[in-house]
Amino acid sequence: MADLFRTPIVRWALFITVVLQLSQQLCGINAVIYYSTVIFKRAGYDQTTAEDVNLALGLANIIVTVISTGLMDRLGRRILHLTGLIGTLVTISLLTVSLLVPPTPVWNMMSLIMTVLYVAVFAIGPGSIPWLITAELFNQAYRVPASSIAVLVNWSANFAIGIGFKPLFTVNLKKLL
Repeated sequence: MADLFRTPIVRWALFITVVLQLSQQLCGINAVIYYSTVIFKRAGYDQTTAEDVNLALGLANIIVTVISTGLMDRLGRRILHLTGLIGTLVTISLLTVSLLVPPTPVWNMMSLIMTVLYVAVFAIGPGSIPWLITAELFNQAYRVPASSIAVLVNWSANFAIGIGFKPLFTVNLKKLL
């Protein structure tokens, strides 16, 4: 484990791995996944519809991840990851706007579409590429300890997002604006 920090090139690869793992979690995917039924209920959908759409999110994630694995070697990991991050920024911004405006059928549908698109663009790059890059950057001697650090960073960020999102989501943003 200590050798990861002693060798400059390995240390740089570890830094890249940690940043990729943070980019995966800090884009907010687990906040959307964990609280999707709450988000849809806030958008005006009933409990049953919110749960059904939650299943559709999982299906979209699986389908686009499978498609993404076929595109990685053709388009490249960097372009897919950056496209996914930009896509998550755009879709989560539009989702936030759709939840801030007064609920109407159009904005309710917008929140649903943006959530599904958000999960899809996440699956294109930030969903799978950090794990693949972690395995590819290190030779056999460093792969296990580097993967351990990557998992620690990923789950720590996941925990922070999971705990921190609910209080932020329940704040009445209209009073703050």
